[in-house]
Amino acid sequence: MSRRVRIKVSLFAFQDIITSVTGVIVLVTLLSSLELVHRKAEPVPSSQAATDVSRLADQIPALELAVASGKLTKAEILGFNDFAIKRIGPSM
Repeated sequence: MSRRVRIKVSLFAFQDIITSVTGVIVLVTLLSSLELVHRKAEPVPSSQAATDVSRLADQIPALELAVASGKLTKAEILGFNDFAIKRIGPSM
C-alpha cells in the first residue's frame, strides 16, 4: 500500500497580515478621530453666516434659469456629460 503524502498548508502568515492591516486601519481611524476632536474651528459670526446664506439663496433661482437656458454646468465643462439615476428597491 502506498501512502498519500499530505501537504500541510499553513495560513498563519496570511492571518498575521490580515491582523496587521486591520490593526493599522483601526489605529489610523482612532488618530483621525482624535485629530477631529482636538481641531478648533474658527467661529463665524452669526450675522455673517446669515448674510452668506441669504445671498446664496438669492442666487439659486438665477443659476437655475441660466442652466435651463443652456448655460453649461461645471460638470459639463469638465466633460462629464453622462449621469445615472440609482433606483431604490426592486427593478425589472
